[in-house]
Amino acid sequence: MNYRVIDSGGRFIGAAGVGISVDTLRGMVARFRSEFATSIYFVKSDGAIVAGAPFGLDKAYPSVSADPALAAAAARALYLNLGLCAFVLCLVLLASILTVNRFQSRLERSASRDPLTGALNRLAFNAIAEHALKASRRSGEALAAIMFDIDGFKKVNDELGHPAGDAVLVDAALRARSAIRDSDLLCRWGGDEFLVLLRDCHAPDALAIAEKLRKAIEEGCSAGPPGRVTVSAGVAEEGADEALLKAKRAGRNRAFPA
Repeated sequence: MNYRVIDSGGRFIGAAGVGISVDTLRGMVARFRSEFATSIYFVKSDGAIVAGAPFGLDKAYPSVSADPALAAAAARALYLNLGLCAFVLCLVLLASILTVNRFQSRLERSASRDPLTGALNRLAFNAIAEHALKASRRSGEALAAIMFDIDGFKKVNDELGHPAGDAVLVDAALRARSAIRDSDLLCRWGGDEFLVLLRDCHAPDALAIAEKLRKAIEEGCSAGPPGRVTVSAGVAEEGADEALLKAKRAGRNRAFPA
């Protein structure tokens, strides 16, 4: 086995190699033959046997093609090895594809989802919302939004710690998803603020969905401190953030239209 040696400029400067004599090969083959009752023989590309012989044959054939039975056995061994190699290669390729797809899905999810709540992150939501807004302007389809946050959330973090606050956020997002439609998009806007984009939905219908969301969190969210976990929500076809402030000023734990 020889290896070309080249310099940094790509010029050939020599060769390094290792070799093994045919007599050494014959000795190795004979040892395998006697110890393991098996046969190994080395064949050139033209079929000539250079070392070893098939197990069970007393004489050494000069070529594989010299004996029909030997030629058939060699062909079967070749096809078997090729088949096994192809099978192993297919398994490796399949495993590689599955692995790449799994990591690709994880990368795509981590790029578009909030790691804590699983809701869309702000970057992904902005892109989707911009597209939805343009489509709404072209088609005249209604488009509404709900913005809500958790009442007294800072107090939860200050008194019970951030793990308790994280649990409230996760549970609130879960209850919110159960209250909105499959076509609606939930985004963690930042901190304890969430935003819901509602396609084909006018403000009165959006207000009804916000009220359903508010009740789902109040009645079902149990991950927080003793007492109720409530949210305030602002609803609008435009200006949901202003409606949220109105809900806060009106006493919290309510959905407020713009």
